[in-house]
Amino acid sequence: MNVLPRKPLLPLVAALAIALCASCVPADPTPLPTHEGASPSIVFHGGRVITMEPDMPRAEAIAVRDDEIVAVGSSEQILALAGPSTRVVDLQGRALLPGFIDAHTHLFSEAIRTGSPSLHEVQDYALRLGITAMADMSVEPPVLAIIRDFHDAGEMRIRTGVYPSYNLHCGEILGHWYADLPPERDPDLMLRVLGVKVFTDGWTCDLLPAFSFELRDAPDAESSQGHLIVGPDELARVLSELDAMGYQAVVHALGDRAVENALDAIESVLGGAPNNLRHRIEHNMFIRPELMVRYGETGAVPVIWGSEACFIRNTSHRDSEGRLTHRWGGPESHPWINAWQSLLDANPGLPVAFHSDMSWGEPGPVANLYSLTTRNEVFSDFWPICEAPEWLRHEAIDIEEALRVMTTGAAYSLHMEERTGSLKPGKLADLIVLSDDPLEIDPESLLSVEVLVTMVGGQVEHCAPQAESLCPG
Repeated sequence: MNVLPRKPLLPLVAALAIALCASCVPADPTPLPTHEGASPSIVFHGGRVITMEPDMPRAEAIAVRDDEIVAVGSSEQILALAGPSTRVVDLQGRALLPGFIDAHTHLFSEAIRTGSPSLHEVQDYALRLGITAMADMSVEPPVLAIIRDFHDAGEMRIRTGVYPSYNLHCGEILGHWYADLPPERDPDLMLRVLGVKVFTDGWTCDLLPAFSFELRDAPDAESSQGHLIVGPDELARVLSELDAMGYQAVVHALGDRAVENALDAIESVLGGAPNNLRHRIEHNMFIRPELMVRYGETGAVPVIWGSEACFIRNTSHRDSEGRLTHRWGGPESHPWINAWQSLLDANPGLPVAFHSDMSWGEPGPVANLYSLTTRNEVFSDFWPICEAPEWLRHEAIDIEEALRVMTTGAAYSLHMEERTGSLKPGKLADLIVLSDDPLEIDPESLLSVEVLVTMVGGQVEHCAPQAESLCPG
């Protein structure tokens, strides 16, 4: 299997220990060393620290110096490190965990294209949602110039990877305009060009995802199997060029035919070599069952989203005789929709990343965590929750795995896992404080969880009202 391994899942013994022990922190009260013996600048203690690190999944406290984590352990251990100038924050049992990493958004780019909201407003919105790192996809030349100016003015407060577009969602090819933008993978940078986005099938512009079968409700013969924007030969050529230039390829693929073409192209480009550039497939909405194992076989990184229960509801209708009919493939395709548990089961050890595909005002990571673990969907603040049909619920993933794809998995997809995505000494202090511990509550209660603090590089970038005591100044 040609896979760069991610952090393994907790072994059974550790999982049982977590279930039996609320804090699961080391019993040894021996003081922990810090870098060069210096005191930390901030200590958080008395909390429920979720590290996403398998060797110490749980702790009570964490110490930060400047922009890095210097120690993780029990409250007794970490408080012993505090010096006269250390700011000590009592979490009072609240949860502290790595910041959410969203591997595919349109937050900055959509704000620029529409003229509203401002980049400051959209960045504040993301920070309120607990996002500490993200990618902005399908960036065109004028948009990229504005984002770079925003960064160069010292305004960038979220670690952001941008992905220029090879083509647009309606099919227009922009060419190799990005060729003078060298890829940059230093995770400490606040703005990086990481790769190039390629649309292969439809979703907007009245174009449908590309399927391997005839669509029951196709409007005409030309769209009887959906629409391929980029065919398999062209896709293989484009990905080969991107790979040779050192770019990570990001392939938009919704229908199973587009997914198969993307897997074929990545396999052809790699030729059996490791996927060191971490070429990705986005959305993966309809995965034909026999394609599941090919992600692990090729090393292609799948980037997944929530359940899309609203999509399923909104693309279903009853005919004049009251019979339920479906667009986009008919009932035979719906069991393939976002089959995340099946994808994980078929590819043990494969890094899987999360994305929201979000723009301004859409639900954030906590709502997506709820969707991944219940299969229900929060479409917007103004719509009721879309209840998932029973046949879709078996593809829900547990909260621990959902947190993994939203932290360590997403960090891997953005070449950041050595510095972000989990909490351990030497990593950047990109973290959030939540009002409740997501691992200790029922998934149906997740929507009540609030982001109280968002910290990026040791700096508080969001402090919720009435949470001032948790926000070191």
